[in-house]
Amino acid sequence: SLGKFRFLDVGDLTGQPLFDLACPKSLIGPVDVYLVAHHGGPDAAAPALFAAFKPRVAIMNNGLKKGGAKNTYETLHHVDGLADVWQVHKSEDAAEQNFADDKMANLDESTDHW
Repeated sequence: SLGKFRFLDVGDLTGQPLFDLACPKSLIGPVDVYLVAHHGGPDAAAPALFAAFKPRVAIMNNGLKKGGAKNTYETLHHVDGLADVWQVHKSEDAAEQNFADDKMANLDESTDHW
């Protein structure tokens, strides 16, 4: 057993309903793992969300061309206390903002088996 941990998955929640979880006060509190909302699309990049959820690890459930917005990656590179970011795919949009290859399940479409 890995012990207890808090995992946050809000699915495709975006806009005001997502922001209401974080502002004016966090209704969630700190989490260990955050599956970034809406596949890491541009609407999930608000620094206030990451500040409210305080994830230790973030997971980007993105595709090569779906989600994984460059501005979301830029935000993730500056989240205080974030120990790791894992990606399902290398993001074409994020380009140089992608995290290291050893943090990705699929580097290109040849390993994508959906």
